[in-house]
Amino acid sequence: MPIQYLQQQHTPQTPVEALRTLANEAEKLGIDAFDVYGDFGVENVKDSYLRGFEREVSEALGMEEGVFMPSGVMAQNIALLIHSRRSKSTSTAHTNANLGGMSMFACHDTSHLLLHEEDAYRELLLMNPLVIPSHVSGDESLPFRPPMRFNDVQTAFESHRTQTQQTELGVSTLILELPHRELGGKLTPWQEVLEIGTLCRTEGVKFHCDGARIFEASAGYHKSLPEVTEPFDSVYISFYKGIGALSGAMLLGDAQFCSEARTWLRRFGGNLYTLLPYAVSAWAGYRHKLGVDRGADNIASSDECERPTFRDKQEKMIRLVAMLSNENPIVPNTLSFDPPVPQTCMVHGYLTSSLVDCETSRDEVLKELGISVLSRMRSIETDEKVDHGFRTKFEWAIGDGNYHIDDEVFLNGWSAFANKFNPWIEKKGHTAVSAWAGYRHKSGIDRLPPDNNNSASSGGCERPTFRDKQEKMIRLVAMLSNEHLTIVPNTLSFDPPVPQTCMVHGYLTSSLDDCETARDEVVNELGISVLSRMRSMDTETDPVDHGFRTKFEWAIGDGNYHIDDEVFLNGWKAFANKLQSMD
Repeated sequence: MPIQYLQQQHTPQTPVEALRTLANEAEKLGIDAFDVYGDFGVENVKDSYLRGFEREVSEALGMEEGVFMPSGVMAQNIALLIHSRRSKSTSTAHTNANLGGMSMFACHDTSHLLLHEEDAYRELLLMNPLVIPSHVSGDESLPFRPPMRFNDVQTAFESHRTQTQQTELGVSTLILELPHRELGGKLTPWQEVLEIGTLCRTEGVKFHCDGARIFEASAGYHKSLPEVTEPFDSVYISFYKGIGALSGAMLLGDAQFCSEARTWLRRFGGNLYTLLPYAVSAWAGYRHKLGVDRGADNIASSDECERPTFRDKQEKMIRLVAMLSNENPIVPNTLSFDPPVPQTCMVHGYLTSSLVDCETSRDEVLKELGISVLSRMRSIETDEKVDHGFRTKFEWAIGDGNYHIDDEVFLNGWSAFANKFNPWIEKKGHTAVSAWAGYRHKSGIDRLPPDNNNSASSGGCERPTFRDKQEKMIRLVAMLSNEHLTIVPNTLSFDPPVPQTCMVHGYLTSSLDDCETARDEVVNELGISVLSRMRSMDTETDPVDHGFRTKFEWAIGDGNYHIDDEVFLNGWKAFANKLQSMD
């Protein structure tokens, strides 16, 4: 039996297999000539496959032009250099003696430029960073941090201006990573992305997107790629992360920006005699993963297609994390995810056991079940902020390589892995199957006799199982709860945050009268009844009184299961907007 790698995002290939694939893909793409030094001098796009590739991607992302490059490090440093040289902030009036007189850019404190590039911005570009920390809010006992927010940027700009005592800010570029890789794929709320862009324009700062995983961000925001790139002056994308190419990146912007980028690519030594192996791998991967070769929409569900979209991958990630996170016998006291509800198809995980113990347990499970739960883990360093009892960290993403592995395999593998750390759990007869059965029983999901197949997903069956209903409930609550969707801002909270069955309770900050009025207006306008049953909070008996005034219960059943998710989202958005207008 082949080993099932639960953490492996891309299907592995040997070097020989990868090169054979490249040859086949080049033939499919109709490439019959090498690019030479980036084909910079080619006037007609039709005369260069590379320029055609750049044109296809730039048009798909809503940008004027794009330049293919060997690496993201090169692409982002070139972007910084161009914006710095074009900005007024490089003038003497905009430098600070305390910062060595260098020009400046701003970025989050988890930026790739700060953590993984050996200070290239300083050593090569003679630039200094204005580092923007994200401020933890809410439960200070939690070790997890939010993404970069508008208030973080505004505060950092104001503090820098005060420090330098200059009228103008003196920052050429602000980099925003979408999503934040070091924070488990979290997304800055979309409305705040727009607000940050407005602030940058006001301050004369170029707004650059570190879009190494922009395809994942597009699915997470439920927005098209052009919608995601619209606020930015320049965008970098990677082809080897979510796309799975051998290597390669693209820098996108207006025509003048890309013309300068080609000049700097030459100066950086990046326009190799030919980029063909990387460009072919990148173009083919882009077309496969984005559905360009099948004419599908990356944002829409793949339905019957075997190749999952980025949204499909995110939904599987949400479902698996919810199953593993709920209080059940599968992974007791061993694991925590950040964010608790994945905002893209990736997440970070934290384990309370040492790296040595984790590797030992993983190897034992691999030998016993043929399941590799985690192939990549690392110890949590003492200087990291995550020190709340966690000792090992891992990154987990869903891709083509692990999407089609059945959920039961994930649950069985993780159950066996966690049980290795918990000797107090009675092992005799306590198999992964019985753990899963206990989880379903404790979650309130009734099981019918095996021949009725209630425990399995219904797949194409019209009558949903209880698991189907729970999965839809988890998906809808995640969509409505994530701040970046701005669907129901400041109006709604769910308990539990990740549904453990196909039902959940909801709490609204508006009065019952206002909620009923807003509901009736939405019914008249859209023909959607968001909530037919609500009640006022009783201040004497209700434990939840943190600004909430109205309570409701929501369950997914046969009557509402087949309603499209978009209808739920549209109805709730209209409902929330009505309530906001009443405030």
